[in-house]
Amino acid sequence: MRVLRLVTSFVIAGALCRAPMLSAQEPHAAHGAVAEIGRVSFPVSCTPEARRRFEHAMAVLHSFWWEQGDQAFGAVLAADSTCAMGHWGIALNAWGNPFAGGPTGATLSRGAEAAARAAGLPAPTPREQGFVAAAAALYREAGTTSNPSRLQAYADTMARLHRDLPADVEVAIYHALALVATAPRTDTTFAQQKRAVAILNPLFVRHLDHPGLAHYVIHSTDSPGLASFGLEAARRYARIAPSSPHAQHMPSH
Repeated sequence: MRVLRLVTSFVIAGALCRAPMLSAQEPHAAHGAVAEIGRVSFPVSCTPEARRRFEHAMAVLHSFWWEQGDQAFGAVLAADSTCAMGHWGIALNAWGNPFAGGPTGATLSRGAEAAARAAGLPAPTPREQGFVAAAAALYREAGTTSNPSRLQAYADTMARLHRDLPADVEVAIYHALALVATAPRTDTTFAQQKRAVAILNPLFVRHLDHPGLAHYVIHSTDSPGLASFGLEAARRYARIAPSSPHAQHMPSH
């Protein structure tokens, strides 16, 4: 374990020394300011303008910026109303913090409606079909099935998608996040968190300006026995997304 920790730290530290500080800059939807929120590459089968807006929206979502995320995915759909992944984004954004128990009331209804709309539109690639299927699982029978049960169904769907598309960065990220979100609180071995770290840390070395990777590495290592594996991510996250309030908060974990 100590050797793995040292190797991980040295690899990430070396990559940090070589990497430029990159940030995606996008006009802030509410105030007209420039937002620095990191960089996400997430191709989708929508119009060129919708694709550009979608990647900005994903950077917002990865930093748990819910109000801005809802607006950002709304802008995706304004550019292309047939973009299934735009509705998927609204559904994921409506779920909110995956560690907080899930939505209720009108927010739950909004997420379920968005997931249904995504499922009702063409998703031309297996990747997009998998993401849409996962959102459908997250909200299926929302009125009668508990949030934890549906979150587990979502996690299982993401695991299958990651198995089918092991090289896809965003699929891997969302599988890892689902592992942490569904980890049993009574498991003091932190087995699922360790699996998530094993997925995320190698990707973080390759994508040092990705807000979700830094963010979720921190969540995956948010226990005394794993904290050292998230140290570089904690140091870097606030610099990746300085405009994100959540990014400024997370290093305190």
